[in-house]
Amino acid sequence: MTTDGAKRSHALDIPTEIVTHICALHLQPGIQDSDSSPPHTPLSLSHICRTWRQNVFSDPFLWCRISIAPQWKFNTIQLYLERSQSLPLTLDFSNVARIHAAGRSDATILFNLLQPHWSRCKSIRVHGRFGINVGFVDRLMEEIFDKDMPLLQQLWVFGAMSDDGEMYFPAAPNIFLSAPSLSDVRLGAAGFGRYRPPLSNVTNLEVGRARTPYLFGSFMDMIQHCPKLESLSIYGNLFLDMPLGPDGWDTPLGVFPSVHTLRLFGEIQSVLRLCSLLRFPNLRTFLLAPAAGSDIPRWLLGPMLPQEVGFSSVETLFLSPVRPESFKSVVPNAAGWFQSVKTLVLVTVYPDELLQVFTQTFNGDVIFLHLEHLVLNCVDELFLEAIRSLLEYRGLRGRAVNRVSVDSLSARYIGEKAMMDLATSSSTLVDVCDLWEEVRANAMFSDDPYKFLGVPLSEVYQ
Repeated sequence: MTTDGAKRSHALDIPTEIVTHICALHLQPGIQDSDSSPPHTPLSLSHICRTWRQNVFSDPFLWCRISIAPQWKFNTIQLYLERSQSLPLTLDFSNVARIHAAGRSDATILFNLLQPHWSRCKSIRVHGRFGINVGFVDRLMEEIFDKDMPLLQQLWVFGAMSDDGEMYFPAAPNIFLSAPSLSDVRLGAAGFGRYRPPLSNVTNLEVGRARTPYLFGSFMDMIQHCPKLESLSIYGNLFLDMPLGPDGWDTPLGVFPSVHTLRLFGEIQSVLRLCSLLRFPNLRTFLLAPAAGSDIPRWLLGPMLPQEVGFSSVETLFLSPVRPESFKSVVPNAAGWFQSVKTLVLVTVYPDELLQVFTQTFNGDVIFLHLEHLVLNCVDELFLEAIRSLLEYRGLRGRAVNRVSVDSLSARYIGEKAMMDLATSSSTLVDVCDLWEEVRANAMFSDDPYKFLGVPLSEVYQ
């Protein structure tokens, strides 16, 4: 407090519950925090004023996420462990390349600090850049491989790959005595093929980008132990050793009726072959990014039918054709396989090709017959006429699109007035929707310097 007439900070007038909520939002991480930028911390909030400091230090919830990266700050880690009391923990091991170089004695001190607290971990994340030496990651797994983890919900072990060294070990050891709440498992780079967590309750599984592309057997062993799996993501052209059936085509190896979302990131060449080996009869969402290099342009020449591979039930489709020539081949062929699509997300778009493709016919009618929502990314005012003509073309044929969306950055370039004019002239809802960016930002490797999933939208407009 200050004397009469003196100014006081407005921060002192904010109710305690609002301060707590602000702090929680400030500390909530993105799924891909950059290894190079410091995370938000309760300590930074405690410097605002005395009242905020008291709130921060008295709320154990604000101390439950511990970001661990060298050089170790053992006092800070101990402070987090103490102030989080008995609440569930999130341990985020980042900047992994530097962790490898950390001294063995320092790692021992770190693990001694964490030893009494493993059982209250709800999330363990290891990410960064893996070199040949994955000793720290192995030591971490050795610390917890024989532990009961009753609260663990997430296990992520992934990072960018080193150009050298072999990361795959055929005899992947089981880790954890039990983890009954584990539902989200992401294993990439050194994580895939190296560790085997309990999978019986996993609903989201993401694998890929290992050093060797011959891991189909390991993958099949994993997925067959996931009876509750709902979402599957595969990164990179991982399975060059997929088998062929005796008739020269693929024989189904498994049916997974609980899976409703399949995401394929990276230049996966044999998409149809993969989806004929693994059948997903109740698939609702399918993503292929990028589509360049895949076998999509040849799909209509194959002997399979959409319902056989589970594509007939897909209602939301993400495609990233990458180049104009691939756009003209990928999108029409995808329309033949995904005939029930209601929401189509085109990650990369070109105005001339967009109009050309969507004004052609498929079996005597428009492509994507049931399309209701078209989502376009990385567009500007040059696309407006093509979009208007596309909407008019479909409307005249009784196949109107009810909603057209663009990403946030595109909306800035197009302008609010132009979007309103498009909505008025076409009698279509035109709005902002960041479906692709939400998926991209929440994927493994999304901060990879080699742009494994494509260039972030913020860089497209630089």
